[in-house]
Amino acid sequence: MKKFIALISSLIVLGAAGAGTMLHSKADMKIETAEFSVSADRSQRPSSYCRNADGSPVSRDYSSSDNFCISQYAEGNETIMSYDGYPAYCIGSHLQNAPTSLMQATRYSDIPYDDPEYAAIFRIAAAGASSGRTDYNLNSTDLYYVTQCAVRGYLYGIAPESLAFFYDDGTLNDAMTNEFFRISYAAYEEYIPFSSELKTTSSDEAPVQIFTDEKCYFRYGPFQPYSEYTDISYYTLECGAEENVIISAFGDFIPAESETEFQSECPFYVYIDSTYTEEVNITINSEAHVTRYNPTVYLASDTAFQNIFQINITEADEQLSGELKLVNTDTTGDIRVNKKFIADNIEINDLSLISQPRFSVKNQDGNYVYGIQTDGKIIFDHFSSEPVEFALTSDSVINISGLPVGEYTVCEIKGADGFEAQNAEIAISNTIELNTCVIINESITTTTTTAPVTTTVEETTTVAETTTPSESTTPYDITFTLPETTVLLTNITEEVFSETTVETTEESKETSPLETSFSNRYTRPSNPKIPHSPKTGDSRYPVSALTAFFAVSGLAVLRTVKK
Repeated sequence: MKKFIALISSLIVLGAAGAGTMLHSKADMKIETAEFSVSADRSQRPSSYCRNADGSPVSRDYSSSDNFCISQYAEGNETIMSYDGYPAYCIGSHLQNAPTSLMQATRYSDIPYDDPEYAAIFRIAAAGASSGRTDYNLNSTDLYYVTQCAVRGYLYGIAPESLAFFYDDGTLNDAMTNEFFRISYAAYEEYIPFSSELKTTSSDEAPVQIFTDEKCYFRYGPFQPYSEYTDISYYTLECGAEENVIISAFGDFIPAESETEFQSECPFYVYIDSTYTEEVNITINSEAHVTRYNPTVYLASDTAFQNIFQINITEADEQLSGELKLVNTDTTGDIRVNKKFIADNIEINDLSLISQPRFSVKNQDGNYVYGIQTDGKIIFDHFSSEPVEFALTSDSVINISGLPVGEYTVCEIKGADGFEAQNAEIAISNTIELNTCVIINESITTTTTTAPVTTTVEETTTVAETTTPSESTTPYDITFTLPETTVLLTNITEEVFSETTVETTEESKETSPLETSFSNRYTRPSNPKIPHSPKTGDSRYPVSALTAFFAVSGLAVLRTVKK
């Protein structure tokens, strides 16, 4: 026999016996006897009627008329029934008789939503006229009739696609037919009972590093609270780890107090101290206007009348709450600075050099890493606006652990004597792995060797010009005049002449006044009348000119003596 017959038979037997054995077994279901009267609205007729999908009349097995759920004797719509102002649906005999006067019935209330006897009926009723929702703009009469047809169709085991709605002229009513499908399919959907739990939209964004007040925070978010069952207008946030956590709206770094109300459309962000590794629990609170649906079943004591399924609608403001759990993971790493001293392409390990350099480490905002040194390691503590110096260990390294991931710059602010860094500032990316950078210092001193002093002709000339002539102690006043023309000697090299000039200049301090005067006049290169030797380069006084010079000078001396 069909599912409906089995269900209705059990309900009728239970109603007549007044016991309700199957329902009575539910511990959380209230059972009581009540008097009720169902009112039917016969003043409104639906726009169209439910028949077989091809438009033919439904079988008399399912209805006493050619139309589903409508009595052929009804003047209007006998299926539009209510009790105490709430919609009521026929679930008893297919006869469309409705009680019009007070009568006794066994009432079962607080029925679990997942009760196998009524779960599907409840989902259909909640999706249709009980909620007042319509996706196809049906009026209340049409929506109620469609919902009643969906309830009865499920009880009879009729597939929704086997039925459709037609006007009196036989044309299809698409809107009522599609609404019927939507409501009928709700019977097969998993029903999720109302929950007062608030949830938050998950964020796929990676934590963002923020530096402030000499601390590093990781920013998580944005998060957006919501309720699956109702709209919220505001929410508040509470956090137990207030010293290590900052909560703000729209990502602005402005701490929010626990009583701060956020508008529902406003997302929030959570900043967690990078050194804090405990789980952060954030409680989200809100208040919402909630509509609850509670099913009630009435089993008529007189089997000639309908058994009734009703949904009681309760509206109230309820407190909603939820939790958000966050924890810092993989947000710190270690960096290592290796220092090498190179001289003549050879690495030098010298403790006197290793002890001299000083280093600082800056984050991307220009703040300096401050740490506590222990066991050869520096454990990150906070960031400082003032420079913080670190020294090398005996192994010529600096190890900093627990440093928030991000971009940093290692700076050598003091070097070792005689050495210079190839690059005094090196960028380093700190990840959760060990990150290493190497700073190489090369020797800036060179090996000194004794080399002979060489002096060019130009240098010699300059010295001669700036030397002050010694005062003559001889009684002679000798004046020399160079000849305007000379014979050039081409077999004297520039190198020999240069060496002679150098020796003369170096010994000038110990020569006689005559020689000094001669040297001064001899080395002056300003006489343009002395031709340049084509074979002696820059030599300005060839040997032939010197020979003539000495001959004339000797004759002048002899003449003076004779006088």
